[in-house]
Amino acid sequence: MPRVLAAFLVVFAVLLPGCAEDTPQSLADEMLEIMDDFADVLEGVTDVQSAKDAAPELQKIADRMEDNFARRRALGEPDEDTQAEFDREFVPRFEAVVARLDRENARIEALGPEVLSDLEAGMQAMLEIDTSR
Repeated sequence: MPRVLAAFLVVFAVLLPGCAEDTPQSLADEMLEIMDDFADVLEGVTDVQSAKDAAPELQKIADRMEDNFARRRALGEPDEDTQAEFDREFVPRFEAVVARLDRENARIEALGPEVLSDLEAGMQAMLEIDTSR
């Protein structure tokens, strides 16, 4: 049994770095997941206390977004064909998540300024992310 486990660990260690390599597609999938998590946090905001509880979660999400954008910048610009394929595959998915975020944002705004002020720090972290390529 220990030999099987050792063999598995060797194979896992060899294959894992190849699986973890960033690609435009893997980073887009990750960003979609982050944006869904962002919407989930906003969905949980129903009052002042839940807004206070959400603020640190928004900071964590902002940190994940910042990391994703930094890794995307490291990849450089895609060629035109790659960009066109990417746009066909991912733009509709991004639009759906953004629509969800817009709905949650409008709902939270309707909860009043007290709720918004408690989310402000977490939301400010989102605005400070360097999204340049």
